Amino acid sequence: MNPIDRMLASLREEYSARDARESRERSAAIDRERALAAERDRAALSQRAKRYLATLDPTTREGRWFDDFATHYASREDAAVEVLRAQDELDRSL
Repeated sequence: MNPIDRMLASLREEYSARDARESRERSAAIDRERALAAERDRAALSQRAKRYLATLDPTTREGRWFDDFATHYASREDAAVEVLRAQDELDRSL
């Protein structure tokens, strides 16, 4: 292999390695952003669940239904999150 071919091969290898590294870095940045967005969504949903629970009247039909529903979850907040997720899904389908 002559010197020019060696130099071209070396440059190809260098650029290929750089492209692969940049691709991994972009992918990692996208994954981090998705994780942050998911965490923000969870936090917002948790706040909505707390507001829902604060306004829920246990003497109403909905309040009694929710109390029964919540027995199947680790906490009332977890149950409220599930109710809100279901409502959001329903709203998106309409």
